[in-house]
Amino acid sequence: MTNPLLNMLAREQPESWVDYEFPVTGAPETVRAILANGEQREASTAEAGTLFPSMRWFKSLAVVCTPNSHDRTVPLLAEPMPLLKDLMISVDLDGPPDGKRVHPVALAPYDLHAQRLPALRTLFVDDTFIRMHTSICPNLQRLSLSTSETTSRRPFALSALLCLLPLCTQLLDLRLSRYIDVSGHQALPVLSLAPLQKLQFVKIEDEPHIVSQVLSHLIIPAHVAVVTTGFIRTNTRPHDAFRAIILPNKPRLSVLQHVNHLRVIEDPATGVCILCATNFNTHLTDEPGLAIELADLEEPTPGNGPMFRLNRNHSRDGTLFLAMVQSLELLQDAPVDELEFSGNLKAVPAGSWHSVFDRFPNVHHLEVADIPQAPPDSLQALFNALTGRSNVHPDRRAVCPRLDHFQLRCSIDDPGRLDAIIQCFEGRARNGCPILQCLNLELFASANWSRQRAESASEKLLCVADHVHLNVRGPTQSQCVTAGAAPLPEFRVVPLFVRPRVL
Repeated sequence: MTNPLLNMLAREQPESWVDYEFPVTGAPETVRAILANGEQREASTAEAGTLFPSMRWFKSLAVVCTPNSHDRTVPLLAEPMPLLKDLMISVDLDGPPDGKRVHPVALAPYDLHAQRLPALRTLFVDDTFIRMHTSICPNLQRLSLSTSETTSRRPFALSALLCLLPLCTQLLDLRLSRYIDVSGHQALPVLSLAPLQKLQFVKIEDEPHIVSQVLSHLIIPAHVAVVTTGFIRTNTRPHDAFRAIILPNKPRLSVLQHVNHLRVIEDPATGVCILCATNFNTHLTDEPGLAIELADLEEPTPGNGPMFRLNRNHSRDGTLFLAMVQSLELLQDAPVDELEFSGNLKAVPAGSWHSVFDRFPNVHHLEVADIPQAPPDSLQALFNALTGRSNVHPDRRAVCPRLDHFQLRCSIDDPGRLDAIIQCFEGRARNGCPILQCLNLELFASANWSRQRAESASEKLLCVADHVHLNVRGPTQSQCVTAGAAPLPEFRVVPLFVRPRVL
């Protein structure tokens, strides 16, 4: 089963995993393999035994079965496969439409041992139970363990994970999705992952308190990118979920000591809200960082329905986005100088914006993107907050006093609404803030805009910024108008969604 969140953070994931494509495509009730010479073998799970003669030459293997056929595939892993590098095992727990869903721990485990799999590098396990012998660990480079179960039972004990990880000296990527049993975790030791010098990426998905408990036993060095996903049930407040993940584990997440770029991104398509905390260095590339996802989890459907699915309602009302913005106070000790917000801005009141801006006084770059078809007043609370004065600094200076770059992406049909931007930054100037170095506006508008109106708007905006980049995009190519920095350049009509070039 493909996890619905795996592709959400491609920008945060290391190339070693993003570029890695499992060599064999799994199909229901099918065993597929690629041999060392490039030939392929395939058999139904009912005829899996026919593959035994060629298994010694398997290089990649994908086993996809149901609980009914599971027992016929277990013996496959008892056969020697000295050349096998890639192994995927996936069980469809729902089975046939009229069958009952089976929990992974109720199935016989797949037994993985280095004597039979000495070359194994990549292991992908979904909705089934495995027994990993320690001998298999030293060669592993990519390990993904996941299940779609929503019950409290998990297939793999945290104590076992803590015993195995120190032996995985070649590990690059570790992914755990609803797979780790944290019962009795209080008595377990804390493990430093620093000795795993090749480790690049760790992702943990589960209910927030479980994610927190797994993290509480890991000291993750700053060079490792970390992604956590908290699946929120209906009785959990998003704000509490975020705090449960980050607050107890700040001392063990070394990456937070170097973060200078915070992004809160809401994805309406998936209902997921993401906080990305990275170190945006002088080479304009993201260093490894921390990403925290919050996703609403619908309650399990009685009977045979999917055991979990993402609830997209909060992506429409901005609940998760608001919780993320309000929780940024937990990261106020980080040396943040860039903030980026993309989501339902209307959901955030002026007080919450003001609190964020007041906690990060070194911010010089602020980037904001509203959701499509946002109401006309959705930005007013943010502008009001930017004109406010600090509640924490003794001299009551303006919030974000070093802000010199502001970028806005939103829908503005009426050019007159740009007056709110001018009033905001004129107010900041009265509070002692310097004029912006760069004001970058990417606006989506209707036919109310014209070339002349764009030129007039650009002239007006030059009173609050040294350089103004105005890009107005209409629904058709003929309605696309652009304006640039002073002195005003020639205008060029550009195709929709192509950034204009200033002449």
